[in-house]
Amino acid sequence: MCEATSTVREAAQHMTSQGVSSLLVMEEGELVGIVTDRDMRTRVLAGGFDSDRPLRSVMTTQPHTLPAQTTVLEAMMFMAQHNIHHLPLTQGDTIQGLVTANDLLRFQSNSPVFLVGDMRKQTTVDGLVSLAQRIPSLLIKLVEAHTPARNIGQLISTLTDTLHLQLLQLAEAQFGPPPFPYAWVVAGSQARREQSSFSDQDNALILAEPPDPEQGRYFHNLATFVSDALNQCGFVYCPGNIMATNPEWRRPLVEWQSLFSQWIQKATPDDLLHVSIFFDMRALHDPAHLLEALMTEVRQNTPGQTIFLAHMAHNALTFRPPLGWFRRLSLKRSGPHKGTLDLKQQGLTPIVDLARVHSLSLGLAAINTYERLEQSIEQGQLNKNDGANLLEALEFLSRVRLRLHAQQTQEQLSSHNHLSPKSLSLFERSRLREVFQVVQNAQSVVEMRYPVG
Repeated sequence: MCEATSTVREAAQHMTSQGVSSLLVMEEGELVGIVTDRDMRTRVLAGGFDSDRPLRSVMTTQPHTLPAQTTVLEAMMFMAQHNIHHLPLTQGDTIQGLVTANDLLRFQSNSPVFLVGDMRKQTTVDGLVSLAQRIPSLLIKLVEAHTPARNIGQLISTLTDTLHLQLLQLAEAQFGPPPFPYAWVVAGSQARREQSSFSDQDNALILAEPPDPEQGRYFHNLATFVSDALNQCGFVYCPGNIMATNPEWRRPLVEWQSLFSQWIQKATPDDLLHVSIFFDMRALHDPAHLLEALMTEVRQNTPGQTIFLAHMAHNALTFRPPLGWFRRLSLKRSGPHKGTLDLKQQGLTPIVDLARVHSLSLGLAAINTYERLEQSIEQGQLNKNDGANLLEALEFLSRVRLRLHAQQTQEQLSSHNHLSPKSLSLFERSRLREVFQVVQNAQSVVEMRYPVG
């Protein structure tokens, strides 16, 4: 540690004598900043600063901190999301210690913190493609370490977010600055931070104003550049063409507002079946806060829209858990996946859809399915026991699915969601039936609550 009134020279001497790469800067016993070797290079030497200046003039103010009881995984996720390499740990108001990216590297060589850092340094698509190939092996390690499925989804989504942001920077470097602000938004599992390794693309563009032909070409070129590069990285084109390369999903804000208004007030269940993904959107690049303007209006309009919510509830009942008589698992009887069930379509999708209905009925801002369920419980929309059961069902199904994907990756097979119950232990098979019963019960509650007919 060092006082904020110390000089830069004194701080450098202290770092040298103690053999450390960073100092916590204190003022009246409170943490007010942090200074690192990199700060000394970039802000002092490269900036031509006088070494007799006070340390507070070059430190990073208000550094991120976490409680000392934070797990290594949580620290890794936090550092990856904020792109930091030094993390002070606290106990109440007291500094307990500091963890660095190198500490985590020694703990786990294939750390997502370093992978995010490496991605941010890339200046070519080929460099990003090469790093993206490390994501499946990271997934395998996380699964083998019994990392909670919820945390794995957040980590994989953080890596994918970083890819998107770097590609947007490369696109702007190639095509020049945008003619006006835009929001690059992702939808589906990435928006919800629930990704499992590579998935298909779901993205869109919100433009600050209607473009003229030349401006329209700019955003078309930007979207094409990013989408093509993502495909090279392993995130294949969306089969349903829900991508910013499609003019249907590259619109000015006023058109998006009109579109959502139509969906909420006039759409049929079939219409909403194909666009429900747009009620799970998250902005990765949005300097003008366009998505927030759009979704604030949506959240204000969905509660109380009985017909719209009924349509969404109807769609949440489209896929049913594979339970037959006496709670026996109902498996596919023919085809390439004979003797299996679809973990995503028959288990996870119904939970995601149900959570979305509850969230829209309350006007919640949450996108992540876990958070939607937790907030629905807090708001009394979901019975506490039923909600807790759904959360456990979501975690169990996600964990089994991630384990399936990790196994497929190790065996160099294409990822799919078809599980043979024979691959599970007797306990897990029994648990799987219980989980599907929980989902079935949750669907029955929604079916009674909304006039889905």
